[in-house]
This record gives sequence, structure tokens and C-alpha cells, in this order.
Amino acid sequence: MKNQSPKAKAANMGVTIIDSEPSVVALIDHLDHLPTQPPSLYLDIEGVNLSRHGSISIVQLLILPMNHVFLIDVFVLGEKAFCTSNRSGTDLRSILESALVPKVFFDLRNDSDALFAHFQISLQGIHDVQLLEVATRSHSKDRLAGLAMCIEKDAQLTHEVTAAWKATKQKGLSHFAPKHGGSYEVFTCRPMLQDIIDYCTRDVLYLPLLWKIYSRKISTKWTRKVQDETCKRIRVSQTASYEPHGKNKTLSPWANPAKSAQVNRPGNTGARGLGKKAIPTVAQVAATEAAKKIAATQPDAKPRSQPSVGEADPQWSPRLAALKAAQKTPETAAELERPRPKLDLPIRSQDELEGGSQKRTNPTLYPATVYSKWTCITCGREMQEDQREKHLAGKQHKARLGKWTCIICSQEMQEDEREKHLAGKQHKARLRKWTCLICSREMQEDKREEHLTGKKHIARAKRAATAGSKAAVPESQQRGIQYPPDHIFSGFRGSVVPKYLQYETAFSLGDADVNYGICDKDCGWCGHCMDGVDI
Repeated sequence: MKNQSPKAKAANMGVTIIDSEPSVVALIDHLDHLPTQPPSLYLDIEGVNLSRHGSISIVQLLILPMNHVFLIDVFVLGEKAFCTSNRSGTDLRSILESALVPKVFFDLRNDSDALFAHFQISLQGIHDVQLLEVATRSHSKDRLAGLAMCIEKDAQLTHEVTAAWKATKQKGLSHFAPKHGGSYEVFTCRPMLQDIIDYCTRDVLYLPLLWKIYSRKISTKWTRKVQDETCKRIRVSQTASYEPHGKNKTLSPWANPAKSAQVNRPGNTGARGLGKKAIPTVAQVAATEAAKKIAATQPDAKPRSQPSVGEADPQWSPRLAALKAAQKTPETAAELERPRPKLDLPIRSQDELEGGSQKRTNPTLYPATVYSKWTCITCGREMQEDQREKHLAGKQHKARLGKWTCIICSQEMQEDEREKHLAGKQHKARLRKWTCLICSREMQEDKREEHLTGKKHIARAKRAATAGSKAAVPESQQRGIQYPPDHIFSGFRGSVVPKYLQYETAFSLGDADVNYGICDKDCGWCGHCMDGVDI
């Protein structure tokens, strides 16, 4: 299977529907320790009006090493699809938000918008195949290409395979596309229709092949540009001003500025600038309103030409015109003096959110939800402020609140399992340790008998006994003789003296007849018993 080409793998792709919590846990277990080069995860999302204004129904996940597609039923599972974790604490949310796990999408903008709006998931570590295709073009980079065009133009598939892929996609479109007589509500029908399953599978089927083709062609310079633009797409999709179905979504980020302006221009109005409409100032609006009130309240007054909205006053400046009009109409003066209500907009700009300079004119304001985040210290999760109460009342948070860690065993558990763990054999075994004096090895108490009957210990014990019986009794003036390994000295608190410690440092320490360590072996090796020392 490893030697198969991407085309052969696509032909043998398996499909599994994930619609229960145990199946989510099993899927997360498969996602641990996957290779990152090439990326192992390829995703797409389907739903009813997929955006912040709609909903998410299905997440398609292709795992390349397994050659398998998993359809995660978000319509049935809801938030459990992203928050259900395995034994190691990993869930789909943490994988999607991890910058260390590469994930491949094709045009992630609406997918990112929906994930952030409905589940507060901020994507990281994303490769956008649509941007890779634009970056590797040798011709115009003004327009973005769709998935069908990329497969037909660059995937190098046979005509029969391409036709079969298009036919499957067309069947799915006939079920949900309104212009084909379908409805997006088909994504919420359970059990899933086979045509919808095939359609969702085909969306991710050739993403590994396209990623491989474009990654081989792209240069280092354009790789950096694609990465920056991908991060920008994610940030923009999380702003309040993002339009999921905007007119400019077909334009490439590297399009010719002149052509982009032509697309945005509603018509040739003759005004300065392409497609720009004159915006009246507050003073001009006030002057126009004042003129209308004068005409209504004083019909006999001599009319004077007032500047219309968007036009300049030939005699006075707009500000002076507003002041003159305010002097004649008390109502307008009161209106101008009335304090204007403050706009309920956040103060932070895009540069502040990105950690950049604050000295920027006309900052792009982000919604409060982007920066009003809160982190749960217990769970180590970051979320929106309005999700705080829901998280604190959830089962996952409460379960982690009552957790306790055994320092000796380095094991985390529930608080109600603490007493059982402390009384268990595993914990007590780690508490009781025993040191073999002959082998100088520390081990658990329950492994003592096994060690003493082992071949290595018996061999070392025999060597130590032989060396002890043949060793000559040291004279009082002898120095530098190593102690036998089966001796223990009570003068050193009952611990084994290090192997490098020699006779003179163990017993003499500069004074020939001073007894600093008392040997527990009546063998005559140290000379104490031979010299008549009572031990």
C-alpha cells in the first residue's frame, strides 16, 4: 500500500461514517503520531449555507496513511464531534488548532468562518491548495480556480476517471444545489443518501495528488507568500466584515490592482478614482438639512443656492455654511449641539491583534469576539468570553476539576480514585525500593526475589565471594586497596560506599589507626578483626 501512487490510492479509498462518541474516540486514536511530510490530513466541510449564517453538517477527513475517508456527522454529534477526547486528552479541536499538525483544505475561507462562528475553532497549520495552484501558474494570476478546474487541468487523470468524478459530483449537486432543483437541507437527512456520501468523498479524494503536484513546482519565495496569505484568509474570515458570498471572492490575492479596480467599479461616473462614490461630510449634511427646513418654515424668504450633498459650496466652506444655517434655525442648532452616541465598536485594530505597530491610519476594527477571549486554566483551553459560563458548567470541565496527580507514579486520576490508588499494589511497590549491594542496582521491592535468582546476580556474587576469600589482609600502612562489593559500612549511614572509594579514604582518611567506618563482615579483609579490634 505504501508504494502505491496517489492515483491508485484514490481508486481504492474506503469510507466510514463517524456518528457516535466511541467512534470519535477511535478516530482520534488514529490521528495520533501521523507523519507530517507529506501532510496526512485532508479536509473539507459541507453544510446548509456553510458560513456564520448557516450550519455545519459533515466534516470530510481523508487520512492519507490509512487511505481512508471519514465523514464526521456534525449534524448528529454537534459539539461532541470536536470536544470528545481520547485517553491522552486529544480531541479534534486541538488537532484543528495545532500549528504542528499540517492540514490541507481547498479554499478554507467559508470553512474557517463556520468553524469559528459556531464552535470557536481557530484553524492553524493550514495548507490551501487553491492558493498553491495560483502560486505555481506561469500565466495570469488574477483569478482563482475551482476544484474541478484544478483536477481537470493539473491532476493528469485519464478521461474516463475525470468523467466519472464529474458525474458523481453532478449527482450530488442535483440533490442540494437550488439552481438544479435541490435543497441544502439534504445534508441534514439521516441516514445520508449514497449520492451525498459519494459527493463528499470526491471533494477530498484528489487533494493529496494536487498538493503533491503543486508542492513540487512552487518556489521558496512563493511558499512564504502562500503561507502569509493563508493566515490572512483565516484572520479575515473571523472578522465582522467578512462576506461569505462576496463578489470579490473569485479574485486572486495577487491579482493586478487595475483589474481588481475594474471589477469593483459599479460604472464610469466620471468621479476621481475608480468606482468611488463621493461621501458627504457631517457639515454638508447639516447644511443641506438646514436649507430644507428654511424653505419649509420661511417660504417668503429669499432663496439662496445651497450646496447639495456631495457638491461644494461656491461661497462658503461646508463648516461655515453649517454655522450660518444653525444661527437661523434653533432646531438645527440644538441638533448640532446634541452629543452624538458613541459607536459600540472595539478600540483595537488589526495591528494590535497581530502584535504590530499601533501607529496606523484608518485601522481595521475587529469585532469584540476576536479579542475578548478567556482561557480555562484547569482545561488549558482558550475560548470566547461568551462561552465561559457554558464551559464551566460542562461535564468535561467538572471532570478535570476533580483530578489529582500522584507524584510518585506520575499518574493523573479523578479525586475519588485517590484512596484506591494509594492502597494499590502498583503505588506501594513504587514506594518500597530495594538496592542490591552486590550489583549496585536499585529496584522495586517486588522484583527483589527475581533479581536474586537471576544469572547476572549469581555470577557477580560468586566473583565477589572468590575475590573476598583470596584477598590478603591489608597492613596498617597499606593504602589504595578497593573494598569488596559485598561490604557495607555503618559509618556511612548504611549506604554502599561508591566504587571509586578506596581503603585509605574509607578507613584511614589520613590517620592510620582511626576507625571511621565499621565493617559488617567478619572476614578479616579490613584488618580490624585481625588486629584485635572489637567490632
